[in-house]
Amino acid sequence: MFLRTSAFNRNVRLAALAMTVLVAAAVLTTAAQAQVFTNQRSVGGVMLNTDGMIRNATLAERGELRETIRKALQQVPAELNGRAEIRKVSLKRLDAALRQSAASAAPIPDAVQCLAGLQQIRYVVAYPEQNDILLIGPGEGWRVSDDGSIVGATTGKPVLLLDDLVVALRAVNRPEPSIISCSINPSADGRQRLQRFVSHLPANSDPGLTAGAIERELGAQEITIEGIPANSHFAAVLVAADYRMKQMGMGLAKAPVQGLPSFLEMMRLSGRGLSDMMPRWWLEPDYGTIHGDEEGLAWEISSTGVKAMTESDFLSAHGEGQPARRRDPVSEKWAQAMTAKYGDLSLAEPVFGQLQGCMDLAVAATLIVRKDLLNKAECDLPMLAADQPTAELAAPRHVASRAAVARKNRGWLIACGGVQINPWAIVERAETKAELAELRSRVAMASDSGWWSN
Repeated sequence: MFLRTSAFNRNVRLAALAMTVLVAAAVLTTAAQAQVFTNQRSVGGVMLNTDGMIRNATLAERGELRETIRKALQQVPAELNGRAEIRKVSLKRLDAALRQSAASAAPIPDAVQCLAGLQQIRYVVAYPEQNDILLIGPGEGWRVSDDGSIVGATTGKPVLLLDDLVVALRAVNRPEPSIISCSINPSADGRQRLQRFVSHLPANSDPGLTAGAIERELGAQEITIEGIPANSHFAAVLVAADYRMKQMGMGLAKAPVQGLPSFLEMMRLSGRGLSDMMPRWWLEPDYGTIHGDEEGLAWEISSTGVKAMTESDFLSAHGEGQPARRRDPVSEKWAQAMTAKYGDLSLAEPVFGQLQGCMDLAVAATLIVRKDLLNKAECDLPMLAADQPTAELAAPRHVASRAAVARKNRGWLIACGGVQINPWAIVERAETKAELAELRSRVAMASDSGWWSN
């Protein structure tokens, strides 16, 4: 196992002994602050109810949450306000800043919570001579978006969050790490009830009444989260992005960008009627090859993106989803449109940008663990490894089913699917790029600098 001698695991044991008293004194302060900062009630305009049900936030709720976060935010330090193509965050010094906050029971500065406004991770570079690892990418100052997300002051692109970094690092360093995913699917019982109902559905039934009946028979769909804590902000981002994608696909919410019609619109334009189906759409990373220098200390994450995938599930007589035996060209066309417009969506609805940021953090964390950078750099991160509290949100468990029924042939449609992040597969595609050794010397941080620099 690649985890057998990880410094990260040593950190967990050391931190449990050395930091317990300090963190116990500060845990209420930092945990409560993290919840305000990552918004405990809503992520990406999606409400997380205490009963596990999710729904769209109303305009009033969005406004209230936005103002709550806006009032809680500190003024962005002047030196962080400008946009920088190369912004560096030192994990060693970041961890020290967190230890200092814990020791004094002081709130964590917003600059730390926002990782200095870092918006993407392009490089992960280890420095054994400094016992440090740097995360490097573009960054800028930040503001609160309309839905309560923290986004770049000029670009509107979401910033990466400390809370999501901590969750990613711990997720990939578990003894048996798994693919990070969420899925929203009908229950087996719901599928069976639906199959019985539609088998006796009259051909001349009213579409509106039929849709309501289908939704009642199917019941609430189940939300499953794997690889990360279900009550984490990271998990809420996955669920919210998936939920919003499905609403746009089914025409329940209009896409906020040009060139992305709903799947139903595409079906009508194609001249095809709806067939009884459950199209399955999911989002996953679309990354190019990762490159590393010959020493395995400098790593470049390039060609990052997110793609929508699809397959159509049809119901079997037993209510189980069966993969379609034929491809559905319209469903594939909609997924391609979603992929093409993902960058625009990330600005119009920041939760899609947050999802890509979480993917970046998962890949960077996997590089650190898989390439043994903590051991190579002899870098100890007790707070990031174990002691830094993370936000605890209401875990999303269910969502009300929504059905679309065609007027012409009474065919019906219910979308399902999810998000899947397999950072291990991305990191395994790494290749050597000798010139990264020069970059490593060029981007090194001065020994007397703070935890971040441009």
